[in-house]
Amino acid sequence: MAMPKKKSRIITVDNTNYRWRSSGNDGWLDVYVELAEAPCQLLYEQILYGSDLHDFSITPAYVAKLIKAALDQGWSPSQNGPDFRITT
Repeated sequence: MAMPKKKSRIITVDNTNYRWRSSGNDGWLDVYVELAEAPCQLLYEQILYGSDLHDFSITPAYVAKLIKAALDQGWSPSQNGPDFRITT
């Protein structure tokens, strides 16, 4: 199921368009990424809030690095499959 367009942003990494969003809840910061067109496998990262991260924010540059790391670790955004969880 594709993520809603509302509250999500488009980012282009290596000539591929992705849709991403982040949300914070219950002490965790969640980041979701999928292909902008014909999304299949969802990329998911969960970051624990902590005193070390008080100035941390999710920026497009951070998301681009996350996408590249996930692709290097085997994320296949154009293939159906379970959510791809990554730890960075």
